[in-house]
Amino acid sequence: MVFLIPGLMIAQQTEYKIFYYSGSPLMKFKSKSEAIKRDVIIDAGATISIPQNAYVVITNKDEVPLGISKPGEYGIKEIESLYKNIGDNNLTEEFFEYIAGNMIRGDEVERKSGGVYRAVGDLMINPYDSATVISSDITFEWSNPNQRKMYLKIFDIDTWDLLADIPSTDSVYTLNAGEKGLIEGKEYAWVMAPIEGIPQDGTELLIFKIADKEYLKSFNKQLKDADKNATSDQMRKMMKLRIYIDNNVFPIPPYSEL
Repeated sequence: MVFLIPGLMIAQQTEYKIFYYSGSPLMKFKSKSEAIKRDVIIDAGATISIPQNAYVVITNKDEVPLGISKPGEYGIKEIESLYKNIGDNNLTEEFFEYIAGNMIRGDEVERKSGGVYRAVGDLMINPYDSATVISSDITFEWSNPNQRKMYLKIFDIDTWDLLADIPSTDSVYTLNAGEKGLIEGKEYAWVMAPIEGIPQDGTELLIFKIADKEYLKSFNKQLKDADKNATSDQMRKMMKLRIYIDNNVFPIPPYSEL
């Protein structure tokens, strides 16, 4: 038997849930405002406040994702209206790929708001700062539209020994971690510079880590749990993409291969 205290207002939950977000969106309910959280059901009287450079993905009871990037205040009426615009006929592979692409771009925007990216700009692209690399072959990518001769430098951040100093006029280079002596579980730094040898003082570098066996075991378990818990093939891919993003794993496979 359930008793309700007279005058006490009970929050009423809806069918909508927060699946993913990037940036700093807020959940507003009554006079309170707090950062939104993943997998939380949205209360009927709540409003999601989306600022500039934020992205939110909501799912309904049928696990259909709705991505919102336009800044504004979104209550249940606004969310329901947006869902009506989707329609069953629009739930194609391309629709889910579009949502997935926005999730990746939203994560990139959030990372690049950090101080290191304000310093290095858009020169170095991948592996991004604080990435965990799960492939033995690492593809480094940088911006080089004029095909200038640049040097790909990799440092051991424990000793600051220069482990690689590779000249290239391209914008991409793939190397094998083992052949360069990069060890599982260790962090390294990389940078592109126009000169051979040690770069000038104050040069900003991006950090990456080589995943070890324990990390890969835990990561693969998360992927298997997504395979087991997903109610549809598309949501299985979306859940696995979220795991890649949450763990800062590089590289992220194409959506169709998740």
